[in-house]
Amino acid sequence: MRIRRQAQLWMETSMLRGASALLLAVGLATSAGAGPIDSASLALTLGTLPGASFVATNPTGNLTSASSFTFGGGAPFAGTVTAPVTGGTGISSIVFQIQSNPQGNFTGPSPAAVKAAMPITGVAAVRGFNITLLPVPLTLGSPVTVTAGNITVDIFVTAIGGSWTGGTAAVTGVPFTTTVYAPAYGTFTQMGTTTVTQMGATSYTAGGLLHVQLVAPLKVLTSLAASPVIPSFARLTVSYVPEPGQMAMALLGIAVLVPFGWSRRRRSD
Repeated sequence: MRIRRQAQLWMETSMLRGASALLLAVGLATSAGAGPIDSASLALTLGTLPGASFVATNPTGNLTSASSFTFGGGAPFAGTVTAPVTGGTGISSIVFQIQSNPQGNFTGPSPAAVKAAMPITGVAAVRGFNITLLPVPLTLGSPVTVTAGNITVDIFVTAIGGSWTGGTAAVTGVPFTTTVYAPAYGTFTQMGTTTVTQMGATSYTAGGLLHVQLVAPLKVLTSLAASPVIPSFARLTVSYVPEPGQMAMALLGIAVLVPFGWSRRRRSD
């Protein structure tokens, strides 16, 4: 009789455990996909110059896996940010205006290898002496080169863009000057070029991929002797959330397992 009772308990345990584990597995697996966008932001840095940040309004898109997601087209980042410039360069501020972007479809063999072009357009207006000295067209996140110039004030700018990546974005050929001491020669100045990089990132939770950070390089060449190359980067941060129904399924699996384990222990006692 006791053996039959133990066999019955074993069968009940196996069936309920299998069912709840299936609910848990399906819930966790699907919660990592088909997730809508909760929030998004765009940040632009221009070397040591002031940058700008924009928060998206009603962004759209979906996450289907850790290395496949979309960002909807439209004008989610539309807005204007004025960044003051100090240092007596004659430039008083840079006015950043973001306009629109097409839909971006991001895929790759791994999160760090995700890459795609999604041009976010706008204008960076260089201001000084209470006037706009030079409006520079912006194309962030796309391998596009734009050139702008103002003969009157002798300012010329070329901006070389690159695609979005979840890995490393690089701006090459950035000049540097450093002071070096060598016993045989004393102190002297060394000049050369270097590469400046920024990295994308992904953050995971128990429910799947939630936060995605993509970076895009922007190499800015200027006619200014003090700043011939300005290493610049755009950073797109998107937060995806799992579907509520999918997370509920995962939680249901856990809810079934916990009380059953407690009940089984009482019955076995």
